[in-house]
Amino acid sequence: MPTHAHFETLANFPHFRESLWYHWLALHAESPATGNTMCLYPEEMTVWTQKGYNAMALCDRLCPMYKPNCEYRRQQYRTEPIVAGVHNHIALGMQISNYWLAFIDELPLKAFISPRHIPSSGLDLPGSVGPLRELTQELAQLTSTGETYKGKVLLDLIGPLLEDVYAQFEDLYDGKLAIPWISRPEDVKQVPYWYLEDLLTLLVQEWQAWEKGAEQWLERVIISPRGMDLLQRAQPWERLPARVVILDATGNEQIYRQIFGKNIETFAPNVKRKGRIYQIVNRLNGIGTMIEKVPGDAKKKRLSKNGLEALQLCKWISAQKDYKRPGAVTFMDAVPEFEEFFGAGRVLYFHNQRGSNDLLDCDAGFVVGAPQPKDTDLMKAVKILYPMRTRPFTLVERDGAYKQLKPARGEELRPYVYFDERGQAWRMISGFWNDRDLNTMADVFREQEIVQAIHRFRPISRDVPIYVLTSIPTSEILDGIYEDPREILDIPGGISNWEAWMKLVVWLRDRHDQGLPVTYDDIAEATGLPETTVRRWKWLDAILEAFPDLWQADQIAPKGGRPKRAIMPCCDDLSRGLL
Repeated sequence: MPTHAHFETLANFPHFRESLWYHWLALHAESPATGNTMCLYPEEMTVWTQKGYNAMALCDRLCPMYKPNCEYRRQQYRTEPIVAGVHNHIALGMQISNYWLAFIDELPLKAFISPRHIPSSGLDLPGSVGPLRELTQELAQLTSTGETYKGKVLLDLIGPLLEDVYAQFEDLYDGKLAIPWISRPEDVKQVPYWYLEDLLTLLVQEWQAWEKGAEQWLERVIISPRGMDLLQRAQPWERLPARVVILDATGNEQIYRQIFGKNIETFAPNVKRKGRIYQIVNRLNGIGTMIEKVPGDAKKKRLSKNGLEALQLCKWISAQKDYKRPGAVTFMDAVPEFEEFFGAGRVLYFHNQRGSNDLLDCDAGFVVGAPQPKDTDLMKAVKILYPMRTRPFTLVERDGAYKQLKPARGEELRPYVYFDERGQAWRMISGFWNDRDLNTMADVFREQEIVQAIHRFRPISRDVPIYVLTSIPTSEILDGIYEDPREILDIPGGISNWEAWMKLVVWLRDRHDQGLPVTYDDIAEATGLPETTVRRWKWLDAILEAFPDLWQADQIAPKGGRPKRAIMPCCDDLSRGLL
């Protein structure tokens, strides 16, 4: 499962049989039997493993007599035929190891991207001698300079030491780690970090590139004033069963081959979709344009002007189509303001729990925005997941050498899966089109996440309309595509300010219900526009043209004044056109 909370979703299905399932609880989870945490020392265990030591070694030191009764470890004796774990178990494993089949729900990428951070205080390893001592002292000293060291700059400083370091490490440790002995939980904080094996594994390729005289490569060891970052990945659990089925509607073969190191056989049934998908492509609606910081409070964020306009568009579409229970998927920071309209529980955010059925009762769906991590974060993810790659992102290999310099990000014409009498729709879209690995990773976080957001409304099995408010093309077959929100809102041809027009349309409903006339002065007050502007735009004529069955031309005569042009309600049946 993606998270432990996902088990509740499974348990709520009508065909779920509790006797068949066991939920493997985490170290810090509450024991159903005792009310204590499953592990007696979950916080200490977290610190211990983060410092680079085996979990069982801490059990041997702190709980040698308690181990047979440990609630966490006794889970291995459960007899239910199905065990529900989380993605991290795919790399970390469990005490149970005789699984016949494993189902993986959604992409378990986070389980394998596991960089380590060693604080500056943990770099100087006590007890190390010779070249190892010289290396660790040099790393610790570099953190005090206030600079960041990586790539050739770092290897110029430590590269001359590495041949002797590797030889000494092999002689001293030979794969065996000397684990500190402790007797009290509080001693865990004082245990030194163990990082040499991880560091030297990552440095092999960098050292080889440096020795060959390379100027650039993908750096995975970074020294900064904060300490040392090791961009390393986890490997699949060695006892993972031979039979593995991954349930992922947007599964990317390249990513899964890279994760598991095996060939992937895909099965993608062609299922007829009941729902309809419409895309409005006038804006990208990226997080940078939709979300802004609250002035005076750097930690708090809110919708920007563009974000508020996107929310307003959702409101207008819902009003015009008369949706009663619309839902939305958008950015996490936009959820509070979106919930003011959509309601609590009917707004989810990108990259959240995909498998939930929280939006199953929505009669319409809105996917607002284009999710995408920072370019630097995507590059970091590729460095970690592709440990054998040394070629820099900006260089293209030609004739066995890196000769051509190209930016990793660029623009390229990309198609929408939509055809009409004009042909197929296309748009210039920014992406990592010059780098296959980066492009694959970006696709996981952007295009595939938009598709995942669409399918949270379950359009395969439900006749639900979904509106996608971003210019990013997806693999979904569209039922309609709109360059201008005016098109989907059915705005009269002469109306240029569609936001003011939609505000007026909602106001007209109440005016019609009350049987009251409408003048240019009334329109100006309702929209906030100058009276001269709405008169010049001839909005009374536009209303008569848009809703001929609901309004008719008339005049009103103010007391002691000249008659004014107006329109009057002519029908009590609002269902025939107004919204």
